[in-house]
Amino acid sequence: MTNVLVYVCLPPEWLQHLTYLVIHAVYLGAVIQLIKHENSDFQKYGFWWPENSGKYISISALLAIAHVFITTFLPGSFMGFELLPPVPQASLEFMEILLTSIASESIFRGYIQGNLTRIYGFLPALGVTSLMFGLYGLQLPSLLSFDLTFFFTDIASLFIAGVFLGIFFQKTITLLCPVTFYGILLLSHRLTTLKAITTTYLALFFDVIAYVFLILLVYDLTRKKFLEQ
Repeated sequence: MTNVLVYVCLPPEWLQHLTYLVIHAVYLGAVIQLIKHENSDFQKYGFWWPENSGKYISISALLAIAHVFITTFLPGSFMGFELLPPVPQASLEFMEILLTSIASESIFRGYIQGNLTRIYGFLPALGVTSLMFGLYGLQLPSLLSFDLTFFFTDIASLFIAGVFLGIFFQKTITLLCPVTFYGILLLSHRLTTLKAITTTYLALFFDVIAYVFLILLVYDLTRKKFLEQ
């Protein structure tokens, strides 16, 4: 409803950022109230700060940088780059990204995936949560364009991102890791002025390659005790 309202009314950009800030603050507040209402332990939903937080943040940041390299600089080095205009309202954009990453990961990874995993097991919970995450993140123009190519690639890209974030959370049991990764990823997508010149399906191909590589890397880091459950 918020996306439709913003798309139809086209308010000033600062007001759009402020609207999404409020919406995500409401999302986060709703999750916190639900957990309190259930008298549940917040740590069970990933709301805890590990002692070796610096290592977790560093690994999450490096994984996000690896994704950016594979999806942007690797194809761009072969096919070229296009220069995008600088982002206006950078401070509001940064605040929105920070709150979006915290709220979305608290909802999808912490609350929904956590509850579904306890009921149905990890793999069904991962699939359902990733699909919900893909539908949630789908941009309104993709729906209104009736272009199945953009619709499929957007859903597929968000779905595989949800799969990685769900595995990352399951392996670390703290929201610090998926929040850090997703926040840096959003920052790179929205604030960078370089974009690789690729086709839609080629961009999806590199996206899938990046996430498969990161998933294997997370399992390897867990096996070598760099990440502990």
